[in-house]
Formats: sequence, C-alpha cells, structure tokens
Amino acid sequence: VDEKNHRSAVIASQGVVPSADPFAPEARILINNGAPTTADLLVKLSFVPYEEDDYYGDIAEMKVSNLADLSDVEWQPFTKEMAWQLAETQPGEVTQVYARFRDKAGNESLLETARIRYEPSGATTCVDPNPRAGAVKFSDVPVQFVRTAAQLLADMRGGPMAPGWEKAHFAELVRELYRPDIEGVAYYEFQVLNGEEKPAGFIIVATGGHDHPIPHWNYEGETPTQHVACEAAKNNKKVAKFFKLDTLSYAGEDENGELAAMPGTPLIKVSGLTMDMLDKEQEISSSEWTPDQETQSDDEAGDIGGTLTESGPTPPENLTLEGWDSWQELKKGYGATYAVFIEALKREAAEDWETDQLAREHGEGLFKGNTYDISLLIPGTPQVQMSGEGAGYVDFEVVSESGQPAVLRIHVKDAKPGEALPLIATVDYATVNAASVSNGMTLSAGQETITFAVLDSPTTVPGNGAMNKIYLPLVNGGGQPQVSAASAAAVNGAWSNWHYFWAGSHNDQRLYNQIEKHTGPNTSGCWSGCGGTAWAMLFGWADKQAANGNSYWASRWGLYRQNGGKGSDAVAPRTMDSGVMNMTWEIRNDVGTWCWGDSGPTNPWDMDNASNYFSGRTGTRLSTHYNVLGISEDRLRNYARDSIVDRNTPAVIGTGWLTHYPLAYGYAWRSRTVQKCFIWCWTETEYNRAFYVNQGWGGSDNGWVTASTWFAGEIRP
Repeated sequence: VDEKNHRSAVIASQGVVPSADPFAPEARILINNGAPTTADLLVKLSFVPYEEDDYYGDIAEMKVSNLADLSDVEWQPFTKEMAWQLAETQPGEVTQVYARFRDKAGNESLLETARIRYEPSGATTCVDPNPRAGAVKFSDVPVQFVRTAAQLLADMRGGPMAPGWEKAHFAELVRELYRPDIEGVAYYEFQVLNGEEKPAGFIIVATGGHDHPIPHWNYEGETPTQHVACEAAKNNKKVAKFFKLDTLSYAGEDENGELAAMPGTPLIKVSGLTMDMLDKEQEISSSEWTPDQETQSDDEAGDIGGTLTESGPTPPENLTLEGWDSWQELKKGYGATYAVFIEALKREAAEDWETDQLAREHGEGLFKGNTYDISLLIPGTPQVQMSGEGAGYVDFEVVSESGQPAVLRIHVKDAKPGEALPLIATVDYATVNAASVSNGMTLSAGQETITFAVLDSPTTVPGNGAMNKIYLPLVNGGGQPQVSAASAAAVNGAWSNWHYFWAGSHNDQRLYNQIEKHTGPNTSGCWSGCGGTAWAMLFGWADKQAANGNSYWASRWGLYRQNGGKGSDAVAPRTMDSGVMNMTWEIRNDVGTWCWGDSGPTNPWDMDNASNYFSGRTGTRLSTHYNVLGISEDRLRNYARDSIVDRNTPAVIGTGWLTHYPLAYGYAWRSRTVQKCFIWCWTETEYNRAFYVNQGWGGSDNGWVTASTWFAGEIRP
C-alpha cells in the first residue's frame, strides 16, 4: 500500500520474515591511528567507517579481543575509541586485534582485524630535532677519550652484554656534556650505530677523575641527550647545552641559559651533610617485613598481615630534602649542596683513574704465549710500528673489517725471565684520516702511542729496585666464570673477561611508568614518583614469574590481582594499564611520596612501607638496606648483587644524589690483578662492576651503570 492507499498486486512467493535492516554493520579497526609500529603494548583502538558509512552509524555493540575466536569476551556497548592492552609480544613481532560489530537489528559483521609490529625501542623514539646542538665532530674529541670509548665498544662486540654490536661503530658527531661544578667539558657522549646505520645505544666517557671513566652506557635505543632534546621539543623548546647531573639524571638548557628539559626525576636539594661524614664508618639502616603466618601459597593469604622491623640509624635532625626553586639556583648551588656526594664519587673513581694513568705511562703487561687484541680508533687500516726492546719478542698484525675500527693483534712469542721489556706501538692514522674525510670519522691527532711491557709470566715479574714507581698489570688468574664470560676477542690485556648475571630475561621485565598528575588514580599535582614505580615493577616481575611456573616464585601468585586490587588472580601485564596504575598508586601512598613541583620524591627510610601492599594479598617478604645520608657503599651494592646472582631476582637500587630508584636486573664484573712497586712490590686486585637497570620509564633509557648504590630493596617468597 502506498501513501495514497493503492494496493500492490499479489506476489506469490515463499514465506519470509520481513527485516527492517537486512544489512550487516561494518567498521574498520585502527591501532594508534594506523601506525605501523608501537613501542608500548598499551595502545589506542579506533573504530572508523570504511569509505561509505552506510553500515556504520547504527552499530550498537561490539566484541574486541586479542583472540581470533573472541572466546574470552562478551558483547559490550559500542564506542568509537578505547584504550587497549595488546597481547604479550616479542620485540619485532606482529600482533593482532580482532573485533565483530552488531547493530540494533541483531546483524553481526564479519570478523575485522588490525595488525601492528611491536618495537619497544623504535616506534616512539623521537628523532632528534637538532642533532648538531651541543655536538662536536668526532675528530675534535681528544684521542684519550676516543680510546676509552673504542676499547669498550671492542670489548663488547659480539658478546651477550651488548647484543647487536657485532658491526657497531660510532656516529660522526659527539655531544659534549657539562656539570655545574666542572670547568669545561665534563663528559663526552658517543652515539653508537649498528651495521644498518641505525641507533644502537651510546657510551658516556668522563673527562677526568670527577666520575668513573665510563659511568653509563647502553647497547640499544636513543642517547640520553636525544631524550633530553626530544622532551624539550615537546614543549617547543630547543637545547643548546647538555648536562649530566648525576648517575642517571640529564638536562638541557636553551641559548639563554634557561632549563629546556630534565626528563625523569629532578634533583633534590640536600642540606645538612658535612664532609667529615665520609671519614666516619657508616652503619647501615635496614628493615624486614615478615608475614604474621606461614603460608604454603597465596591461596592462604586472604587475611594475611605482617610485622615491619626496622634497625640502624635514622636521618639526622638537620638533614633536609627539598626541591630547587629554579634551574639557575640549582646550577649556582650544585657544588656546595652536593659536595659530599661529589667527593664520595671522586674517591670511588680514583682507583680506576690511577691505574689507567699508570698503564698509559708505564705500559700494559703482555705475557709470553698470549695474544692480545687492542682496538684502534677509526675504520680503516692504519700503519703500525713497534719499537723498544720488546719489539723483537712479539708478532703483530692489523686486522680490519669494513666499517669498523681495526684491531691491533699482538702475540707474545718470547720474553726474558725476570725482566720487563718496553714495547711501544706507534699508530699512524694519517692515511686513514685522509680517506675518512668524507664521512667525518677522523682523529684530532695523526698518531697514537700505546705503551706495553713484555713479560715472561706473572710468577717472574721483576721486583727489584729498578722497578721503582713502575706499574705492571697482571692477567687475572682467578678460576672459571661463575655463569658466562663475554667474548675475549677484544679484551684489554690487563682485564679478565666480563662475568655477567641476569635475573630473568629482558622480556620478563615489566615496563612501567610513573603516573602523570591528574591521570587515572593520581589525584596529586605531581608525577607518582620513581619509588612506587620501582616496587611495582619488582612485584609485577615476581608475579609474572609465578605465572610462568618459576618454582622459586610459583607460590606467590597473589602479588598482582585483578585490576590491581585484592580479588582473584591475574598476571601482572608487561606494560601499564588501569590495574597497574591502581597498584602503583597504592604503593606510592604507602611509601609517602611527596610533591615538589612536578616531581615525586620518596625518602629511603619510607621505602619499606611498600610492604603494606602485601597485606591481604601475599606471603612475600620484603627487606630494605640503605645509608640514611645517601652515600653509596659496597655493602649495599652486595645486597642488590646477591639478589640478582644468588636468587635470580631483581632488586631496587638508589642512584645519584638521593634522586632515583631504578630496578637492577643485570650484574657484571671483571677484575685485574696489578703489581705496584715502590721500594718493595705488592699486588692488588681491582674490579669493574656494573648494574643493568630498568629505569621505570616504560622501557626507555635503560642501560649499564656503575654498580654504586645507597639503597637496596629486595623481596623473597
């Protein structure tokens, strides 16, 4: 019947059920607005129409899942955008999201899908807006600092401490870093590129005894200054000068000397410390949280509580922690405020500098029958001449590979028992420099001189008066590696191989962030703080180990529960979601994080209150050890080391000037035994030690740092 009441003819047909809308709905899925890669598994999903939106406007419900059969989800009201946690995925792998849509008439769409590649260090890495800012040419860096960086690169090439460095080399530009109390350049930042010319980490080299020769390095991702430059660009600022302020704190100022960016946790002003404190034996403060009942597993932890026992000194009454009012105030007051920390670091690094200086002056010890690889400084094949009495006792060759610095390989074929034969290698880079002008990889000096001493064996090292003030390193003779040793293909003759330990793998790490102010549960006016984030990453790591069947942690599945609460079991996700935010915020409040500007500092003596989170969840035990003055010492390093090495569990550590709490999950050491002679001779064993840390910045800016800490936080099942 039409609008005028005219009837149609009768049509003979089979019976049908009339439908007001016989057409299925359609929508397309976009992950992060269609980006090809993501550095974070927490993404944004958008559901948008195809070219024609005829079948989009009446969508009423949807199912969204990481599973193709959608078996783990129910229908939910349609929304055009939502936050979404992708399935756990290995770096470099592609992951997918699946969805179906249903309209009001009950019509269902076909299965829709979207794909994205997970690249933790690639997708959101900022492109440095001005790579020449604060940079000098490689050729302008003094040769001794190039040698320090080049030897580390060679030592790590092909080894497990720096995967991806098999064909690594340095970039053409090197950034200068300053420190407010140091006149002139305090550090050089060498960017490392892989064989495909892509970023592959960095090496920070100190220019003097104010810090360890190499205080910070990493084998992947952007450099610290690139991170600073990118943070500044987000606020439409440009960095003209870069600063390294403590272990993991970097900053940049603009051409007017004003702060452009200081990523991470800003420095805290510390008052009340005096220099004489360094000369007094310090007692360690400690705490232990013990459950009030024995439990076989967290199945029995619903009403569990515990006791927190604290011992050791409390903070001095005159010790105050507060924020800086301005960047100018920080620069002006840096030297005086951090004088105790600066002196402690200088003393800690002194042995490294003394030994290296003596080695440069008097020679590295090369022993009969051994072969040594010494990294040269730029790609190409320089000319090498050997001189001195030791020249007749060695064979040598220059081994080069395209695009990489050459290696000087020395084999000691003979020696004189009881004598140290001087050997001088003169490396002429002139022809290599001329050939390298086009790529900028030249050196400031045309020649380099490397001094050695040829020796028969460690047991026949001369020890008479002729050895006064001479230095000879002896190859470490200590036993087999406890776990594994890095490749010896390019190891400095005086050092042992690196011995390294990991608490799980990189993929086991929980890549959490601080919570931005006024975001999610964070009702404060500042970031949630690194203290709460560090504990959350450690608790999440152990919870994931329990889910994976790690026998040591299997019983402690309750460290993370549904949505971060106290309900049923859930596996702590790899990256931030609402549940992780709830957990982090609860811990943040437990440890008393306070606001100064945008920063959220946490006092070390309050960190043990993270144990409050265990009540009603888990029978896990928690302990802390710390120096109330924020002074690093060996005993605290050893607590963190033992957690990683002996219990295969990461540990929270404290770095910088009472500044930051990262999570250490790698530990490495090497040693050398040195003989020093003045009137008589004696031997000393020296060590290089490093932690690999998860910064708590969503997986970015992790790296190897000197193994110094003023805090160690550990958990046990």
